[in-house]
Amino acid sequence: MSKGIPSARNPKELARFNRRTADGVYNLKSLEIWWRDHYQLLLDHGYQLRPRFHPDWKPSWTGTELDPDYCEDSIPHFLRPVIDATRLSDGAVVAIKNGKKTEGSICHRLCIPEKTSNPRNHCVPLFELINDEREPKSHFLVMPLLRRFNDPPFYAVGEVIDFVRQTLEGLEYMHEEGVVHLDCAGGNIMMDGTPLFPDGFHPSMNDRNINGIDDAKRRRRIDFPVKYYFVDFGLSKFLRDDGDNVVIGHNGQDQEVPELSYKVPYDAPPVDIFILGNVYRKKFLNKYKNLEFLLPLVDAMTQKDPKARPSASEAFTQFKSLSLPRWGPALRWRLQERDETGLSRFYDDTFALAREGVYVVRSIITAPLKVSKKIISSLPFRKTESSAS
Repeated sequence: MSKGIPSARNPKELARFNRRTADGVYNLKSLEIWWRDHYQLLLDHGYQLRPRFHPDWKPSWTGTELDPDYCEDSIPHFLRPVIDATRLSDGAVVAIKNGKKTEGSICHRLCIPEKTSNPRNHCVPLFELINDEREPKSHFLVMPLLRRFNDPPFYAVGEVIDFVRQTLEGLEYMHEEGVVHLDCAGGNIMMDGTPLFPDGFHPSMNDRNINGIDDAKRRRRIDFPVKYYFVDFGLSKFLRDDGDNVVIGHNGQDQEVPELSYKVPYDAPPVDIFILGNVYRKKFLNKYKNLEFLLPLVDAMTQKDPKARPSASEAFTQFKSLSLPRWGPALRWRLQERDETGLSRFYDDTFALAREGVYVVRSIITAPLKVSKKIISSLPFRKTESSAS
């Protein structure tokens, strides 16, 4: 149930609301003004920005006793390149990015419907390109509204395995299609959060519901699997047929790639391998202690010598050959943080056992036991000799 928008409790509080509004606390920021100035263009193409960005916007709390901080149109937008909008044809909430036209050419190779219908493709789908005569070097890319890949945080071992599987599968597909990303770090990996948030979430305040007031109801990946996507192809390059794929530059989010240089050319595909392996190490192996089975893969992907790293296909093959957990409860078991205390471990293990017990009982009551069927069925377990025969 919605909490509703609280009102001023007394004249003094109402005066404070009015003073903050008069002082410009809720005014549009410079990057928001840029989007406001493109409101009509996007509307003409069937995409409506939130009321805050309407050229004639007036705060909805004006003349009322409502607390501005709880009104949806007081919520600022912080990202210059990307904003959310409602697609008028079906009411879906989408993301619109103002990107360089060079990025659009990469998206045409990977992100059009004919390509994204392939389940191996984990590049963000492209719904439409919108040109603006005022911006000759850029255009608007209309895509699904996504979330950071690790928001909300991972909970179970099987969730991490599924993330690694999907991202390796996606990188293999991308390289097969003749594109190297060159910036596939954590900030450019996102997920479709729809399965986790049945009532939706606010685009600018991801922990809130779409009204911006209530806490967003969320579920776990292990029970409601998500799909992960690579985004932002601003640094990406097409691979050459002759295999000569040397590049120069020191751009990108991950500055730990050993070979990055503005002067010495280096081979492009191994950069993707290192960056993705570094994601696994920093976001998972360094944080959790029950993911050690991933260490051989991560060590191989982050070799200092680019020539010693596996290709995308080889890395995916190595992943599928690992001794991965395969028993349902093992996949559902919680991630154990390296710095957790003994008391914390006891509490969290007790809670995890209780939660698993409830899950099993419910499964027995409602249907034949199905342990996270969607995720487990997709994991690359090695066949045993008995099953192979």
